[in-house]
Amino acid sequence: MSSAQSDIEHRSSVPFLLSLILFSSHPSSIPSPMSPSWATADLGVLVPGDPPTKLYYLDSHPVPPEGPYTTLVAVHGTGFNSRIWLPLLPHLPPHTRLLAFNRRGYAGSSPPHVSASPGAGNTEGFGRQVLDLAAFVRFAVEGLGVPAAAQGEGKGGIVLFGWCVL
Repeated sequence: MSSAQSDIEHRSSVPFLLSLILFSSHPSSIPSPMSPSWATADLGVLVPGDPPTKLYYLDSHPVPPEGPYTTLVAVHGTGFNSRIWLPLLPHLPPHTRLLAFNRRGYAGSSPPHVSASPGAGNTEGFGRQVLDLAAFVRFAVEGLGVPAAAQGEGKGGIVLFGWCVL
């Protein structure tokens, strides 16, 4: 076996091992001053004719911190779920709230959207993922009361970020 082939096999096993560790993690085993919880966001019908969308999510602060705080909305990549963010919890700054949802087709969320034209260049499938993200952010603001940015304090508002392994 060539060293290049060995390197490729090693790199492809890393995401698998990481996912084994993360999927076996349980929120209560994470040492943190926060008390994270899991819930389901009922986003309703996002596109006429579709069934209602539900996304299972992690909330690092079900009781929000006092004063201005920033909310991180985390999106996991293919092959992972929102548990990928659990190791981050003990390292979050004090006035930070993490909301991480499972995309469609992952534990506790609605089944994936079935596109009328699957395959390369499928903008419909990508568009549905964007709609889900926008609907979750709206849920965070309207349903969970995530505040707007505090003027002049450098706190508050929403930051979106994601994880992807190619």
